[in-house]
Amino acid sequence: MKKSFRNMSLLKIIGIVICLLYIFPSYSYHHGKYWNNIKLEGNRAERHEKAENIFLDFAKMLQQLPLDSGKIQIQLMFNDWNRNNKHDIDLLSSLCEDILGDPDSPFYNDELYITSLEETLKSEALNDDEKIRPQILLETALKNRVGSPAQDFPIYKRNGERISLYSIESPYLILFFNDPDCNSCEKAKTILSADTTLSSMLSQKMVVILGVYPFGDMELWKSQKLYFPESWIDGCDEKQLIMENSWYDLRTSPTLFLLDKNKKVIIKNGKPENIISYLKNIYQKI
Repeated sequence: MKKSFRNMSLLKIIGIVICLLYIFPSYSYHHGKYWNNIKLEGNRAERHEKAENIFLDFAKMLQQLPLDSGKIQIQLMFNDWNRNNKHDIDLLSSLCEDILGDPDSPFYNDELYITSLEETLKSEALNDDEKIRPQILLETALKNRVGSPAQDFPIYKRNGERISLYSIESPYLILFFNDPDCNSCEKAKTILSADTTLSSMLSQKMVVILGVYPFGDMELWKSQKLYFPESWIDGCDEKQLIMENSWYDLRTSPTLFLLDKNKKVIIKNGKPENIISYLKNIYQKI
């Protein structure tokens, strides 16, 4: 005989609900409204400080959710706030840009940031001129999106050879935009160079690391000819086409991408550790 909820004890029902929420933590967030009933009071500075603290907790929660559920939470957030209040929209958009849209932020998530920009542009509180900046930011964020083909560009190599990104054949390619004078670039290079699994993949032609100096100072680039290991491709965008055409969003140095054999983006604005971890999982399955 089948059991029904009517015949089950209240304790068992509570236990099942708790288990479901544990197994599917996104359910409660997906159907709830994180920002519901939150009121921001005080002057502008006080409101901003309170909103920032709440948003940081919100960003931590988003990390625990599947991407689709996180996007819904962003949409609900904009709906819960007064979409037609210009100050609230400006504040919320600023927090999204700083916390979700900055590659240096621990909560960086390009897809959630894109959703926030789309929601910002829906606001009737912003006039056409005020929507120019978020529209430009959205167009930039949509470039080289995860799952899409990376933008091709020409590369000038140390030996004088000119090639293109798409001419490089490899199952995986680490695209490393760098500046030789950048300390963070040096740290990223050290991390990548020191990893033994990555070194094995390089020797087995499973991955290529392409360093690209995009800023066009040929004298600086040529003076740093021993900057990268010999196993890497060291290139320069001598005509600065990447910067002039805004093909890539290079707000931080370094900027790293992981591409597949078809040059589709797997990881965008990644940390060296994240890229290494992804490739190690691939390597271990071989």
